[in-house]
Amino acid sequence: MPFKRKLTILASTALLTPAALAGAIAPASAATGPAAADSCTDYPYALAGEFREGWARESTPYNYLVPQEGTYTACLDGPADANFDLEVLQWNTAAGGYQLIAASRNADSTERVTWNSPANSTQYRLRVVATSGYGTYTVGVRFPNES
Repeated sequence: MPFKRKLTILASTALLTPAALAGAIAPASAATGPAAADSCTDYPYALAGEFREGWARESTPYNYLVPQEGTYTACLDGPADANFDLEVLQWNTAAGGYQLIAASRNADSTERVTWNSPANSTQYRLRVVATSGYGTYTVGVRFPNES
């Protein structure tokens, strides 16, 4: 029996828009090719979030389980006048917590991260960090063999 992909959102409704929460389990429309991957909204799993003045500068992590080996891609599209970063954390049973395995920390809010996952089912987290500025953002995830 094949593994079923699961995207579990663990975030405050203050950080996610109602539209993102409503579509959290079903994937967004799939991208049609490499050019379509330029926008996070074109990724198969995409969610919107927001940072406002006075809010925490880190999002509550977006969790998901990885059922297959291969290369995964995550993206972040944020406001042009802000600096948001994207981090990938992996569950480490021996350490009893999550460890940072990849990050994209450009000077703007357009971030892309790829990483390889082993064949076993592992839990990953995506975390958005607002280094400076405020505004809405979109986070997207692409599993192996998804274009």
